[in-house]
Amino acid sequence: MKSSKTLMRIMVILFGAPPLLYHLYFGNWLLTAVVTVSLGMMLVLIGFKK
Repeated sequence: MKSSKTLMRIMVILFGAPPLLYHLYFGNWLLTAVVTVSLGMMLVLIGFKK
């Protein structure tokens, strides 16, 4: 059961108490990825219309 206890500790570190700066950076990275994908889809749709 030692491995499961280690896994739980890793989960707590990853999800339970992330540093604020890391959390903000990760959120901004997610937002950037979503915006990039949506812009790419728009460009592809415009290209197909032409």
